[in-house]
Amino acid sequence: MSASILRVDGDGYAFRHALLSEALQDDMLPGEQARLHRQVAHAVAEQPGPRNAATAMRLAYHEFAAGDHAAAFRAYLDAADHAAKTYAYPEAQLALERVLDMWDLVADPVNESGSDHASLLVRTASMAKHAGELDRALALGDAAIREFGDGADLDMRTELVLQRSRTLSDLGRPVSVDELQATLDLFPAEGHDLSRARLLSTIGARHLMRGDLESAMSIRLQAAEYAERAGSRDIALKATTLVGSAEVQLGHVDAGLATLERAKAMQSDASPAAVLAYHVNASDALCLLGRFDEAAKVAKAGLDDAKMAGRARTLGAILLGNAAEPLVALGEWDKADRLITRGLELDPPVRHFWQLTALRTSIQLWRGDVDAAEATFGAIRTIAWQPNVDPQYSIPVARLTAEIALARDDTEAAWASVRSCLDATRRLRGYDLPLIAVGARALGARRRTGADITTHESRLRKELRALGDWGPAPSWRALVDAELTSPDQPERWASAAQSPYLPVHLTTYARVRLGEAQLESGDRSAAGETLDAVRTTAAHLGAGYLTRLVDDLVRRGGIGTRQAADHPLTPREREVLRLLAAGRSNGQIGEELFISTKTASVHVSNILAKLGVASRGEAAAMARDLPREPVS
Repeated sequence: MSASILRVDGDGYAFRHALLSEALQDDMLPGEQARLHRQVAHAVAEQPGPRNAATAMRLAYHEFAAGDHAAAFRAYLDAADHAAKTYAYPEAQLALERVLDMWDLVADPVNESGSDHASLLVRTASMAKHAGELDRALALGDAAIREFGDGADLDMRTELVLQRSRTLSDLGRPVSVDELQATLDLFPAEGHDLSRARLLSTIGARHLMRGDLESAMSIRLQAAEYAERAGSRDIALKATTLVGSAEVQLGHVDAGLATLERAKAMQSDASPAAVLAYHVNASDALCLLGRFDEAAKVAKAGLDDAKMAGRARTLGAILLGNAAEPLVALGEWDKADRLITRGLELDPPVRHFWQLTALRTSIQLWRGDVDAAEATFGAIRTIAWQPNVDPQYSIPVARLTAEIALARDDTEAAWASVRSCLDATRRLRGYDLPLIAVGARALGARRRTGADITTHESRLRKELRALGDWGPAPSWRALVDAELTSPDQPERWASAAQSPYLPVHLTTYARVRLGEAQLESGDRSAAGETLDAVRTTAAHLGAGYLTRLVDDLVRRGGIGTRQAADHPLTPREREVLRLLAAGRSNGQIGEELFISTKTASVHVSNILAKLGVASRGEAAAMARDLPREPVS
């Protein structure tokens, strides 16, 4: 201890650095290491109290180093059991892979493990999938399929095809429903209720992901029946949750919400993973309906459970995205971005990466940082045009492609993205409505430049009529109608701005367009009041994109001078302007005035708006003409 070679570690001692341990072992004579490891293994085995995964792994390591392969084999199996019971899936995967490595070193591995080699591969693949190691899970599962050949019984065949399909789905790769159905068709008329329920549940989920909602609901109802017969509350809960989600998206909103409530009541008898499936699907359904507060609460309620169940990297990443999405709609962009960061730091499966990256792109775009949005979006831009990508991912990507094009004033490219998606993708109400609204923005902008949009407008209105009055559709229709009507009809935009169930940045955008319509109709006074109020809201949101739209209208309408006179800079804004004129960044302004960078950014936005200028340079040029006042 005095030489700092050892340190206190709990109730014992440990080497201060692993290299010291390696150096000591290298200096030992043959046999000495084995004797010491055997003594340590004996000491670990004799420790009082219940065994846990860490203790079992330590015991296995020393047994192996001592040369007792059979004892190490058993200890690794014990470690895997303990780890799986506590949802420590990475540790369970590691322990089982050690068992597989040692398979040929043990005299009777089948008897020692109670499993054949192929079945152990399946179990290890399951642990790897739950740990989020999807490529490894796929490799292990494929090895099991090769090893079983045609020798797997129906229940094992079910496990193999389910494991493979779910892993492929999480990897964002094509999944064959035909393979799942072919396995189901092998079953006799009676028996195997649990395997039937599992297959039907997964087939139903695939139909839901592909947008075939009627088939998804019908198949999952069958899955629920078989699950009840088999006594599986987990599958019954998952099936009921999916039925509710499908009902909502099919337009049976009240029935769907009631079904989701029934699923919620089933949670007490289900496993954590099944409960997490409820949180994922219920939060998604509520968000699609525009019930953003509820959606965020349901998703957040599952986050702690995801961590406790060892699914933080998989189901937890979905829930982080499902919690962030309604927060984006509510204008809580900083909170949403923190959740997105947490999700991306987990290195989630690719489908969840798509969702989180799309949400971050949207935040950056509406904040006005188009370059950053394009850079972020580059990682997922191509998935909208890839075959076999589920519409719940491809539709938002096509919408973002159009929104970025609109931010670059490329209305033709924006409409082309929307039209291509409408042509190629199965319809999903909750995802189609924002896409149609962006299409209407593109067409409205094209008409203002003199383009003939008659044919395209008819197409868009037809798509909108097909959605009927589903959930939030009337609110979205008000927005689309305002975009596609004459720009001098303020009442249309007033209606859109007051519509419920829309994201706050879109109702604020509608108010910007209301001010524009008031200008077009000749009501300059009302336009000035509207745009002044919108500027304040946009600054509070941090929506630089909307602030720029307001400033452009103020300049074009010639109302900037009046507003600057009516709303002189506050003393704090004058101090900010002084630093801005000196070339300081928002971060530097915040440091000098002891305020946050975001607060400094809001002050700068307000200053630009009040002075009726478009850039920091113009504001700096005007600064020398303003009378000096002391800062309070």
